[in-house]
Amino acid sequence: MLRSFWHLLVMRLSFFLLAALLGLATLGVGAVGLRWRAIVHQQQAGPASGAAPSRLARSARAARPSPAQAAPLPPEQRASTRQVFSARKRQAAIFLETQHGPFDDLILAAALRWKLDPFLLKGLLDNESELDPSRMSKRSYATHGGRRLLVSGGALGIAQFTAAGVRGVNRLRARRRRRGARVLFFDLDRARISEEAIPAAAELLAHLINRYGRDGGITAYNAGGVGGRAVSRLGFWRARHAGRLRRSGLIRLQGDRFLLNVLARSSWYREGAGLDRLYEPDILHPSSQRYVSAAPPSPGTSALASARAPSATTPTAPIAIADGLGG
Repeated sequence: MLRSFWHLLVMRLSFFLLAALLGLATLGVGAVGLRWRAIVHQQQAGPASGAAPSRLARSARAARPSPAQAAPLPPEQRASTRQVFSARKRQAAIFLETQHGPFDDLILAAALRWKLDPFLLKGLLDNESELDPSRMSKRSYATHGGRRLLVSGGALGIAQFTAAGVRGVNRLRARRRRRGARVLFFDLDRARISEEAIPAAAELLAHLINRYGRDGGITAYNAGGVGGRAVSRLGFWRARHAGRLRRSGLIRLQGDRFLLNVLARSSWYREGAGLDRLYEPDILHPSSQRYVSAAPPSPGTSALASARAPSATTPTAPIAIADGLGG
């Protein structure tokens, strides 16, 4: 009799405990559901404050389809994208057919990898070193505060890398490595090797063009961020007229003529291949074009100076520099 009583008591207690647990679980699920719906509603309506979203809020945001997934591109935008890819493929095919120098395969591969005009990349490398991997620019020093400082020169290889340029490439590759890419870091010894210097130059140039625009990016390749920002904000001719592209502190720059030389060489290669010339500077800065005639010539050059002839690996017709600038 006593055993039956205890058995019945244990069964009733187990039943009540199970019912309590089921009730708590139901309440918890309901609370989580209400919280989830509130967060989704808040994300759709926009945050009421600048507080950082919680993990649940980020999950709710991730669960919604992105605008790119929700709606396809309009037909006119799809057509323009197809035109860009078609023009890029056509440029690559023409470059492959018409350019037969020892480094043209490397230039084309690097240009395709970083979505550059291969003729622009070749013009930049030709302007920098005349496509000579052994080229090293002459160093110039100045004394400041009792110390002897390097103010210009010392660039190495076919792409004329300096220590600052190497640091720029390595910053870009460190960023790609954090995203999971496998990268090979760059140094001045590798800058002497064309197979490594040309892809590094293309990577750096593509980044600068994306950041400062075409004119500012090409200028920044030679004059650094100082020149790139000046051209991006003011326009090339205005920045040149204001003297922003010749010196940064003690450092001497060549930005007042570098862009014109690169565009002239690239256009010469394009015309030889049957393509149109590259457009002139400051298309996006019409107000800067009034400084074209007012821009002072480079020191030591005449109004009819022209760039040095292309290297022996390319056709040897002279390249006339726009606005009478010398190389």
